[in-house]
Amino acid sequence: MRKLLVGIVLVVGIFIVFSFLISTDEKDIQSTVQKKGGEVVSVEQRVLNTGPFHFVGKNARVYHFIYEVNGKEKEGWMRTGIFHNEYVLNQKKDK
Repeated sequence: MRKLLVGIVLVVGIFIVFSFLISTDEKDIQSTVQKKGGEVVSVEQRVLNTGPFHFVGKNARVYHFIYEVNGKEKEGWMRTGIFHNEYVLNQKKDK
């Protein structure tokens, strides 16, 4: 019974940590796009299709996002890193 309780606590703890990281990543994307004068339309985490990032480390996360600047939709990508996040912005969104 004790092992089950420890397992449940670990799973819940891991879920909370990943939820916090994803929330922080999305806030970072919002902030970066706003600094460019845009507004984020949507954000989704990518696992298999990592866009322009050919190498993604096991602890890195990749996000694809759509944003709007001056009425024009564009797409961007972000890869998390240990010391900084890497962005690819200003790509025209394929219709």
